[in-house]
Amino acid sequence: AKLLTNFEPGSNEYAQANGVAGMALYHVVIEADGKPGEIAVARPIGFGLDENAVDSIRKAGFAPALKDGKPVPVLLDLVVQFRIYSKRTAAMGMPEAPEKAAERKQPGPYTVQRPTGPN
Repeated sequence: AKLLTNFEPGSNEYAQANGVAGMALYHVVIEADGKPGEIAVARPIGFGLDENAVDSIRKAGFAPALKDGKPVPVLLDLVVQFRIYSKRTAAMGMPEAPEKAAERKQPGPYTVQRPTGPN
């Protein structure tokens, strides 16, 4: 069997807020007609993401496996990667404005002492 369409299961607010990311493994029976049949979660990620992955797998397109030129059902292992997409991570990657960086003071021995009076 061969995956014909790319799919990326949706995340959810709880998983995003808690930084849940990683890979999960699913065993999928691809029927002779190319449609997913039984789906077993082999390595779950939890937080409702496995359910999202199963829904996405059911909607994906597959070419059936062939044996002697005839389509046959086959077991396929699918690894699904979940990523973090949130406003929090987007904000962390943004550069700081120059005026804000100038106002910030360095801690400890890195603090620059500026003269306060005429020299």
